Parts: sequence; structure tokens; C-alpha cells
Amino acid sequence: MGAKKHQPARDVLIDRMADHVTVTGHVAKLGSADVIYVDTIVELGGYCPVAYKMAGKAIPGKPSIATTYEGKTYFFVKPKARAAFLKAPEQFVPVMGGKCIVCKSTGKGDVAGDPRIFSVYKGKVYLFAGQKQKERFDANPEEFTGKTKD
Repeated sequence: MGAKKHQPARDVLIDRMADHVTVTGHVAKLGSADVIYVDTIVELGGYCPVAYKMAGKAIPGKPSIATTYEGKTYFFVKPKARAAFLKAPEQFVPVMGGKCIVCKSTGKGDVAGDPRIFSVYKGKVYLFAGQKQKERFDANPEEFTGKTKD
């Protein structure tokens, strides 16, 4: 269910159907059914966007250290990471909103990237649908970065 009473979840999640998403919310009874009311959709599956560049790995963020940027909620590993993000969020948000650039460039369309599979190239974060796409990108990033807008 959406955040408003009786709002269908499809209104909240329709654009994210193919994505791996993490949501926060609460469980309630609606008649005899248990329903989840979605309060927020957490980007990157809850992984810290700053950790990709600063630690070189995907690290789960903490719900207690969060911020919203352009209507999207992000979790961070430490308050310092959130502070760095707030100074220049565009430096940490993945290219193409986290869609796989290799899939897009090879005609497979907008495929959600897995927030655990990434590369940092020329200061930008790229997510990939799978390890195969990451390896292809890493072998020749210019093949893909020249074909799409960042």
C-alpha cells in the first residue's frame, strides 16, 4: 500500500517494478489481510552512495543516517559520509539513476543495476545488472561512456 490510506502500492512503486528496492514502512491489518504501508523507497538497496567512491566497496548504510535528495532517500554508513553527500550529491549518485549502462548501450533497455556490482570511472559511479556487464565495462569503459549522457 502507498503511504496514504488505501493508496495502491502500484502508484508508489510502478516506476520501480524492475528495480531492486528497499522500502521503509509499517505493517497494519486491513480486514483480515496484513498490508505494508510504504513510507519511503530507499535508493541503492540501502547501500551508501559515498562508500562506492570513498571505500571502494558497497557498504550497507544505516537507516538512522539518511537524507533525501531529489525525492529519493539514501542511507549512509557514517554522518561524515552523509555530510560529504550533502555538499555535492551529484558526485555520488550513480550515472543513469543506477540503470546498467552496458545493458542500455547493447540494446537491452533500462535494466536496473545491482547496487552491489559497481565501478567508479572518471569519478562517476556506474551500477551493473550483473558481473558479466561489469567485466565488459571495466575492459573498455570508453565504449560505453561515449554512448549515453551522464
